[in-house]
Amino acid sequence: MKKARIEKAQTYTKQQFAESQQFSPLKKDVLQALLEDKEYTIEQAYQIIEQFEQGVVL
Repeated sequence: MKKARIEKAQTYTKQQFAESQQFSPLKKDVLQALLEDKEYTIEQAYQIIEQFEQGVVL
């Protein structure tokens, strides 16, 4: 029986997002203001930006 292969999504630090070419300077500023000192996936970062744009800040 084959075992399901579960891949863990790549995570990045707040600093790595700040240096990334994937985000605009404005989105980098949002991430710098809202991210804690832990690692996030790119999907999580986009969700945080989207929540911020909708006025939902945790």
